[in-house]
Amino acid sequence: MIRALKFFFIFLFLTHPLSFAEDVPLQELIGPAIESEAFKNFQDREVTEYSKILYLIDRFGAADVTVDYGGYHFHPAFAARIARWFLGRHYRDETAREWIYKWCNKTIHQQQIIWCIFPDGETRLGREVLLDALENLHQIVGHTEPSENGEAKEPAAQSS
Repeated sequence: MIRALKFFFIFLFLTHPLSFAEDVPLQELIGPAIESEAFKNFQDREVTEYSKILYLIDRFGAADVTVDYGGYHFHPAFAARIARWFLGRHYRDETAREWIYKWCNKTIHQQQIIWCIFPDGETRLGREVLLDALENLHQIVGHTEPSENGEAKEPAAQSS
């Protein structure tokens, strides 16, 4: 019996969509960030951690992706409206990265993983998709971390 269960779980793991997913760059799945309406709106705002989160919400609200939230599938435009409302009520001066780790990994009540399902059937962790998009935004606009006093400081030099 235990051997059968082990085989079953190994089979499930190996046949899960993530097991076959190629590491396709995010931009190929949802299009170039610079050409998006979300980026145009972002450029009209002051660059803050809050505006970065708004950019991510706008970016995925218009994307051809399905949000799997605890087994329920939502159209991204609907999910974006809920996310904007939730951001307005719960944002407390976190960095965009902190916000993603705090709120964009698991469902609030059942603690189930949040997934993004792309049109080609590829499934990715919602948190990882948002972190990839945030990293892409940082590469486009230049990345600065807020300092203790709230002013921007230069990022630490990266070692190769």
